Amino acid sequence: LTVSDLSVTGDNPTLGQPVTVTWTTQNVGTSDAAAGWFDDIYVSRSPTLDFNAILVGEVAADNPLGVGDSYTHSLDVTLPLRNGFDTGPYYVFVVADNYNQILETNETNNVASTTVNATRPDEPNLTVSNVTLQSTAAPGGLISVQWTLNNTGAADATGPWTDNVVLSCTPDISGFLGQPEFTFNGTIAAGGSVTRSQLLRLPVNYTGPVYAIVTANVYGELLEQPGGLTDDSATSATPSDVEPAPLPDFVVSNVSAPAN
Repeated sequence: LTVSDLSVTGDNPTLGQPVTVTWTTQNVGTSDAAAGWFDDIYVSRSPTLDFNAILVGEVAADNPLGVGDSYTHSLDVTLPLRNGFDTGPYYVFVVADNYNQILETNETNNVASTTVNATRPDEPNLTVSNVTLQSTAAPGGLISVQWTLNNTGAADATGPWTDNVVLSCTPDISGFLGQPEFTFNGTIAAGGSVTRSQLLRLPVNYTGPVYAIVTANVYGELLEQPGGLTDDSATSATPSDVEPAPLPDFVVSNVSAPAN
């Protein structure tokens, strides 16, 4: 089985959008090919088909293919959009009998490839600013943390994604005290911002300074523009002072008793 006449058509191919892949599979061997194999379509940033290629489509060959016979298929597939995928050339591969279900005279000529220049679409970019905490708090008590999510990208940012808040006794995570997470389910328009506020529980036995380090979209659930995951964190400029509440001090005075 061989693959030929491979083409990709679509107006202004864009990552995350569909294109049409067309190819011809032919039996150039000396005996008929029984039905039951698959033609698979992969997309890769590399001109070499390897484990980094992404499977985007599959067609089952449900009919036998006689010696010298061929068929032509067209399939709509979506060009993958991933963090780290930028505008540029992408390689589309079609592999006949991808799982080696047909015993062939030559197993090395089952692949054809072509190139498509794809554009990455406009995307959001989240940044974090204005991280603040209440000025004082008590061990084991609740502390209010506030931060602003900014969308500096060219497209709306629509959740869900996860914001991670690290409480630390230092301005970095080396003084880790806790790490609650909060889901954002709304939308931040391009150029817009949203302020979030949450109550966090402090450790019972800790006293001293507490900083908040906020990372938006910590798991990359929201696809951001290239480089967008490198500017998603900010730290509170001023720590909160965690001290025990003052203890009462009872004083006895004006003690009197009967004279007799």
